[in-house]
Amino acid sequence: MPFRKLKFKGVFEETYDALKSKILAGELAPGTRIDVSLVSEELGVSRTPVNDALQALRLQGLIEIVPRKGTFVSQVTPKDVEDAFQLRMALEGKACEQAAEGMDTSKTSALHTLNDLLAHDDHPVLSEHLRINQKFHELIVGYSNNSLLLKSYLEVQARMQFLQVYFGFENWQKHSPEIVEEHNEIIEALASHDAGSAQGLMNGHIRSAMTRLIAVIQEPKESRPVPEDRKLAQDHDVQVLP
Repeated sequence: MPFRKLKFKGVFEETYDALKSKILAGELAPGTRIDVSLVSEELGVSRTPVNDALQALRLQGLIEIVPRKGTFVSQVTPKDVEDAFQLRMALEGKACEQAAEGMDTSKTSALHTLNDLLAHDDHPVLSEHLRINQKFHELIVGYSNNSLLLKSYLEVQARMQFLQVYFGFENWQKHSPEIVEEHNEIIEALASHDAGSAQGLMNGHIRSAMTRLIAVIQEPKESRPVPEDRKLAQDHDVQVLP
């Protein structure tokens, strides 16, 4: 699946967005080598914006530049997952503590609506489930009414999206009822203005997700389930960026 030609609205920005979106969508799998010349040719730009974009992605932890070997999509280790999820616990646990005080029926209803979408989709698509799940957590952080907390949370999301590339459809579907139930418990604690319970439930929820993801990462690569919405992209990885 080649890159589309750009329209030069902002060469660096579009180059950066094109690379980042393919990484976060799993079209460029962890460990894939990125050929700068091929990317610049497919995007219709010089090597300079491609190199600049790769440097920006390196600072976000999405790219590894290895001297004399090349540029690669970052591999993910269990320690990477632990670090990211511990940060999530700190941010989202605090958000629950602050959000509980100002919860009302409108906010509670919005959270239930999102959680119901996760619970009642008979033909789930992984990418859509991850989007809804992210929105659920983002709403809670937003309800903290703490702009700096929300800003920090949103900055973590790019890393979280990258880690979620490892989730397989079967893995997500298997644990979906458990995730939905944990969400319901968090909602009820928030609706009851029980800050301590909401914080503890959120931390437990995130810790469970961390444990599941580490287990997936530690599986042999060939045994990991491939979600339907990524199979075509994965089939073309070598053709896109050898």
